[in-house]
Amino acid sequence: MSEPAKEETECPKCRARNDRDFKWDVFKHIDSIREGRTNFFLVAEAMMITAYMALNPSEDFLRVTIGILGLIYTGAWFFISLRQSNRLDYIGKEELLNSSFLLGVVKAGKSIPGKHIMNYVLPVSTFVFWIVLLFKA
Repeated sequence: MSEPAKEETECPKCRARNDRDFKWDVFKHIDSIREGRTNFFLVAEAMMITAYMALNPSEDFLRVTIGILGLIYTGAWFFISLRQSNRLDYIGKEELLNSSFLLGVVKAGKSIPGKHIMNYVLPVSTFVFWIVLLFKA
């Protein structure tokens, strides 16, 4: 005789725990992607700022080009960061509410405004910085 499928023999609590574990893994994965993208954008911005500063003041065309690219990168960073943050919020608020431990982990970081710094302060201040550099060019 063949063995019954694992899903048929699992207790409802086991299935719920496995589902919650999967959702927690997705949450961690999305958070990891967000942090990796933020690091990428910070390095890219730093490289563009370095390139801008290395140019001679007489190279207006290149300065303006790098400034415009900086604005485009910053805008992309802003929207990608918001999209990732919305995904994390969805999983955190809608899917992990059944686990007091996981909900506590998510809420523990909410008192620190890291989300606002990563989503708004860094991109907006970098955007303003590029605008100032463009006016200086």
